[in-house]
Amino acid sequence: MDRLRYIKEKLGLDALFSTHSKTVRDDFCCVSILPSGFSIVKTDPATNGEKIKLSLREYIACNRTNLAEALAAEVAKHKLDGINCTWILPPENYQLLLIEKLPVPDAEFQAAVRWKIKDLITFPIEDTVIDSFDLPSSNISSAKKNIMVAVSSLSYLQPLAEIINDSGLNLTTIDINELALRNISSLYEQDDNSVALIYLQEKSSKIIVTRQKTFYFSRRLDWGTQLVSDASQDPDITDRNIDKLSLEIQRSFDYFQSQWRLPAPTKILLAPETSPAIDIKSYLIKRLTTVVQDLDLNNLLDCQPLLDKNQQGQFLPLIGGALREETNTHATAD
Repeated sequence: MDRLRYIKEKLGLDALFSTHSKTVRDDFCCVSILPSGFSIVKTDPATNGEKIKLSLREYIACNRTNLAEALAAEVAKHKLDGINCTWILPPENYQLLLIEKLPVPDAEFQAAVRWKIKDLITFPIEDTVIDSFDLPSSNISSAKKNIMVAVSSLSYLQPLAEIINDSGLNLTTIDINELALRNISSLYEQDDNSVALIYLQEKSSKIIVTRQKTFYFSRRLDWGTQLVSDASQDPDITDRNIDKLSLEIQRSFDYFQSQWRLPAPTKILLAPETSPAIDIKSYLIKRLTTVVQDLDLNNLLDCQPLLDKNQQGQFLPLIGGALREETNTHATAD
């Protein structure tokens, strides 16, 4: 039995990843585990046309030795026993690779993809868990079909997944930041045009592009908010740093257009992890022809009290994970 099937069956998982966002759902929660503690959010279903309610968002500081006790206490405190749960992996605990789709039968997929990526991953190949999902076909008839392959470590996943299940939560899915952000980006789509979401972090940032609620690509941007962390810095330096971000965005759009022969995204959503020192949106509006707006989760969800800017950045991937679809549509062969 391959490792993917093993971990799904042993832990009772429906899926590792889901490639579609959810529209109708029951209450759901999402957790993220860090060395310093864990974050947890819970959403309640929308009723009578109202917004989905964000009924819980907390960060609990703890170390790995008392994680099990702390998580179980949180589940008991908020009466979350038995609730379906998604676990969002931190970016440092998985790799996401773009490769050409392999022309092999489903039964041979795992062996073939392991051989394909063995020199690209930082995890020991004998300890890897591999899952994948299809990317949309290009409008170029001669273009090769590509897939995204996510790789993590069984020795990392299994003990933490068991802690989540033992806490009383019903772990149904292990997911990644890119697909969690896709769930949020897709909510801003109003037509067939694509939307870009930029998750602005301190040392680097991530851009994802979605269209028709489908993930097209993600890219790590070599640009972080630390470059504009001082609002009083030399205006020329600020301008140069914003110019660099604008160039990174344009390069991403150029790739999207060349790969799929589709128009560039018509909307850019800015989602800072922490509140930046300057109004990045106003700088970008002067440099880009695309509509730029700040992402505000308070407009998407019923949040009481309202989420401040730092909370929005802190809980963004988890809220995206809590909005995922429960149907397993990922394209991996077991």
